[in-house]
Amino acid sequence: MKLVLNRSNKNKIIEWQERIQNEDSEEIYETLKELNPFTKDNVKADEDSSDLASFLEAFYNFIVTSSENERNVIKKLCNHVFKFSDLILLAIQGLNSRISKSLSESAKWNLYWFMRFIPLPTKKLYPLYRDDYEVLPIGSNILNEHVQSMWLSFTKLELPSKLCRLMVPFFVEHIIDALPNSELFGDFLFSVFNKGQIYSVLSLAGIFKLIVHRNFEYPEFYSQVYHLTHSSVCYSSYSQKFFELLDLFLSSTHIPSYILAAFVKKLSRILLQAPLSHQFVLLTLIRNLITRHNVLLPLIHRDEPVTFTSDPYNEEEKNPKNSKALESSLWELTLVRKHWYDRVSKKADFLDRQAQEQENLLIWKSVDELFEEIMARKFGAGTAESTNGNDQESNEENEEDEIPKKKKKKVTFVELRSETKHPIKDNELPMNYIKPASSFLRHTSIDYKLWQP
Repeated sequence: MKLVLNRSNKNKIIEWQERIQNEDSEEIYETLKELNPFTKDNVKADEDSSDLASFLEAFYNFIVTSSENERNVIKKLCNHVFKFSDLILLAIQGLNSRISKSLSESAKWNLYWFMRFIPLPTKKLYPLYRDDYEVLPIGSNILNEHVQSMWLSFTKLELPSKLCRLMVPFFVEHIIDALPNSELFGDFLFSVFNKGQIYSVLSLAGIFKLIVHRNFEYPEFYSQVYHLTHSSVCYSSYSQKFFELLDLFLSSTHIPSYILAAFVKKLSRILLQAPLSHQFVLLTLIRNLITRHNVLLPLIHRDEPVTFTSDPYNEEEKNPKNSKALESSLWELTLVRKHWYDRVSKKADFLDRQAQEQENLLIWKSVDELFEEIMARKFGAGTAESTNGNDQESNEENEEDEIPKKKKKKVTFVELRSETKHPIKDNELPMNYIKPASSFLRHTSIDYKLWQP
C-alpha cells in the first residue's frame, strides 16, 4: 500500500505519530474501525487509501526512528490494533522493507517487540475491514511466508547481546515450528551457538528441532553437547533448561553406545561436584538413561574400577568416542550412597534394585525449598537408619502399613529449665545459661565472664 507524500498526507502522518505515542490503543482501534480504507481515485482509476496508509506510515516511523525502547506502547497496539490479519500483513510488508543494517539499537528492540506481540502464525486471524473491496487475499500460508521473511531479515542483523539472549528462546519455542521453511534459520542458530556459553545452550533446542523435523545434518551435534556438559552448568542461571534439553537429546534409541556411556560418566562426575539442589535431578537423569538404554547396564554391574585413579575414563577428552567410558563403571554412584543427606543416598540405591520400567520426571527444588525441608525434620532422624539403603527404601514404600508408635511427650525449653537450678523468672527472655569455655571467644574482645547468669 503506497502513499503519496503530499502536504496533506504529511500532516496526517504527524497527527498519527502523536496519537500512537500518546493515546490509548483502544481509541486508535475505534478510529481505524470507522475509516473508509479504500477510496476511488477517478483520475488513475484505481484504489487509494490515504487515511489507512497515513496511519501505517506513522507506525513504520514510530518503530524504526524512535530513540527509545517502546515495549509497552507496541504491546498495547498489538493487543488492540495489530490482531487482525489485514493490518498485520500490511505492517509486516512495510517494516520488512525498512529493515537494514543501519538501524539503531532501539529500532531493533522495537522490531522485536512487534514480532513478539503480534499473534502467532498458527492462530486463526480475521481481517478488520470487510466491504466490497478485497483488502488483501490473506491466507495462513501467505501470512506465514511474510512472517518468515521478516524474521529472516531480522536475524541477519547484528543484534545486541541482551536482545539475542531474549529473542532466541522465544523464537525457538514459539516461532520456528510455525514457519514453512525453518531450515533457512540454520545459519543463524549456528552463529549463535558459536558464541559459546549461554548462547550455545539457548540455540541447542532450535538446532535439535532442525535435525529431527527437517533432516538437518550436524554430525558433531552430540560432541558439541558433550563438551558443554560441565559442572559449571550447575551454577549457572540456565542449568534447569540445559538438563531438561539434555534429557530430550538423549531420548533417542539410535544413539551409539559410546556416546551414551560418555554422557552417563560425565553426569556421574558432575554429580560429585553439584550442589544439593541439582543432585536429585542428576540422579534421576542418570537413572532414566539406564532405563532407556540397556547397553549401559554393564557400567552398573562392573566391579572395577572403584576409584578415580584407576578409572580409564578421560573426562577431559572432547570426543566421546575416545573417552573410554565403556571401559569404566559408575563408582561415583556408590560414593554418593554415603552422602550426608539420607534422601540423596537413598535415591542412589537404585544400583542394587531391579531396573525400573518407567522413567521419572525431572523435579526441581530450589535451595530455599530444600532448606525448609531439612529444617522441618527432626535433627538426626533417619541419618543413622540410612546406612542400609534397601531397608530404608522398603520402609518408606510401606510407610502406610507401619504401626504408629506411641508419641512421646514434648518437653519445652522453659519446662526443662524450670527443673534446673536456674529456673526462668516471669517475663524473662530464655537464654543460654551455661558459661562457655574461655577458648570460645578467644578471637574477640568480649569478656566471657559476662555470660555468667
